[in-house]
Amino acid sequence: MLELSATQDELREHVARFAGTEIEPNARVWDEGEAFPRSIFSKLGELGWLGVGIGEAFGGSGGGPVERCILIEELARASAAVTLGVYVHAVLASGALAVVAGPDLAHRHLPPLLAGERIGAWAYAEPGGRCRRPPGAPARPS
Repeated sequence: MLELSATQDELREHVARFAGTEIEPNARVWDEGEAFPRSIFSKLGELGWLGVGIGEAFGGSGGGPVERCILIEELARASAAVTLGVYVHAVLASGALAVVAGPDLAHRHLPPLLAGERIGAWAYAEPGGRCRRPPGAPARPS
């Protein structure tokens, strides 16, 4: 079993408290109403938690995979739906920018993402896959 450091355990306690007071009491209403709790992203950004695992050079909070796991695990106890949104935003979208984007692109887009001012998304298609154009979408140039 992994032994958490004092700092990691403190993070776990803070995220658990936040999830228990800010997310869990509202999760059912959000799910049933198919609502996107935009305000949660702003609060997570204010706390620096959208930048967990992203270097401070890009405005992140630092930390690594263990800190990200702590964040995701504690949020998931309150709402799988909110956690999936946070994971896609913070790990897939922002994380990819931090790793593969050039410095100019990363410095332009990461600060508002990590602050929760913008929401990141993730999409991909397999080459030769069966993805189809939505009706009315322009044809891709050849």
